[in-house]
Amino acid sequence: MSEKKPFLIVAPNVLLTGGMDRANLAVAEYAAQLGVDVHIVAYKVHAKLLELPNVTHHPVKRILNSDTLSEPMIDHTGRRIARSIMQRGGRVMVNGGNCRWNDVNWVNHVHSADGAFPPPMLFQKVKRHIDYSMAVFNEKRFVQLAHTIITSCETTKADIIKHFKIPPEKVFTVYLGMNVDLFKPISQEKRAEIRQKSGWGQNQPLAIFVGALGNRRKGFDTLYAAWKSLTQSGNWDAKLLVVGRGADVAYWKQRIAEEGLNESIEMLGFIENLAEVVAATDISIMPSRYEGYSLAAQEAIVSGVPAIVTSKVGFAERYPESLKHLVLKDPDDVAGLCGIIRNWRDKMQESREAVKPFTESIRGYSWRDMAADMWELIQKSPAPTTLP
Repeated sequence: MSEKKPFLIVAPNVLLTGGMDRANLAVAEYAAQLGVDVHIVAYKVHAKLLELPNVTHHPVKRILNSDTLSEPMIDHTGRRIARSIMQRGGRVMVNGGNCRWNDVNWVNHVHSADGAFPPPMLFQKVKRHIDYSMAVFNEKRFVQLAHTIITSCETTKADIIKHFKIPPEKVFTVYLGMNVDLFKPISQEKRAEIRQKSGWGQNQPLAIFVGALGNRRKGFDTLYAAWKSLTQSGNWDAKLLVVGRGADVAYWKQRIAEEGLNESIEMLGFIENLAEVVAATDISIMPSRYEGYSLAAQEAIVSGVPAIVTSKVGFAERYPESLKHLVLKDPDDVAGLCGIIRNWRDKMQESREAVKPFTESIRGYSWRDMAADMWELIQKSPAPTTLP
């Protein structure tokens, strides 16, 4: 076991799937590879990481598959292990409102700047309001304790400062990394192969939405209304691919069938080959009402695929002036989104060419690069001298 000071991560999951799950995995891997004694409090941890002799998982059981019911156990277990880690001179990193600790807090989503965005069904509306209220309550109590706060974009940094009255000098931005070997532009031959295998036309314009379908935050309802309008205009040949899981999947499938949009919208659910499917499409659409960063939009751009986002998406702050026409100011503006999508359809090749300089400018910043920047920041930041 390493003699270096230990490091604890408190996170829901540390896995290859999911934005922050993958980001936490990158930091854990980096610390472990440095020889640090890494401890993780989480529901699940990537099996390969647990094969390393200096990584210890302190598991927490999910109660009825509910974050609201389970997070008190994450908090309790996290604080118990954190005391031991700090007594050994180590550092502790929690995620947002999941653990009441006063060292480093990695905040990638500010619920207080978000909204409940309830889904259509009554039971889900009630559940969403309860979940949201608890998230806001814990976030306000926990984030203000942190000595150092790290976030993934300047947009979220501004929200943290505004909603929690945090001094700006305590908040640092580190953009999310990416799998640079997985998400990348592909050849025309590979694109044709993927489309043929998936049953999509070689020349049919393909749009893709990647996101959870459990509430209205990702803005799929705005996209659906826009796509329905375009389809019913009578001169629309593009298909929308929807990748994601959530409580509202059945609801949207039913609406698609009832409104005769099965030929225009294809629900894919969760897919293993996300990177190659994204690279084989022509446009990514992420009309979120609130998004801390949007790894999905970044993955599209680094794959050479233009991405429509809203001004509420943190990743939009990185867009050059030449791509500002892809940013929707109002996430509820269906007509505005229709206009942006139609403009893309009319200028598909120009859009792909326009995104190339941006693709090249952000490609190459890997998960390891991000983790290295975060690790350096954590080591330079002052450690708390008292327990919370």
